[in-house]
Amino acid sequence: ILPDGIDKSWSFHGSPEQARDEMAFMDAVRADMLQRWPVDTKRLLVSGFSIGGTMAWDLACYRGGDYTAFAPVSGAFWDPLPERCTTPVNLLHTHGTADDVVPMGGRPIGKHARQGNVMRGLEIWRAVDGCRAAPSRTFEAHGLSCEVWDGCASGKEIELCRHPGGHMIPDDWTGFALDWAAALER
Repeated sequence: ILPDGIDKSWSFHGSPEQARDEMAFMDAVRADMLQRWPVDTKRLLVSGFSIGGTMAWDLACYRGGDYTAFAPVSGAFWDPLPERCTTPVNLLHTHGTADDVVPMGGRPIGKHARQGNVMRGLEIWRAVDGCRAAPSRTFEAHGLSCEVWDGCASGKEIELCRHPGGHMIPDDWTGFALDWAAALER
């Protein structure tokens, strides 16, 4: 299912664009999907790239219990960061260390909006999931350098994978993300 924002943009928390209630829209997309197809609701992965990655973070924050896992690429919360998200989630975030479109440290967009800091956003997720501050393990795969927070009190997992590139989806990322989601304990 490939929903899109109005005029290729999303009206997420902190966005300068507020064309519609995206949570209500995504609730309707999910309901329509479940009505039309025999979807296993224990296997729902949400992903998005760039502004779509930001939307995936917001959906995880405000509707996390409706999906199994989230795998955004090069997009995260915008300021102001949410004070609290509704439920723990499994999150695999992938980001380029040379990304100047959505830098990991955030950046201003116009006079009234700001992309958020990815690491501060991950602090929120670690708190919601009940994870330790330090990652439990690290690994390298598919050109990605990954940090994993598992063994969290929630039973969920947070993973941050970085690559040396810019604003892009790394080669082989789709298979990597699908394998990650399939390996999660149900």
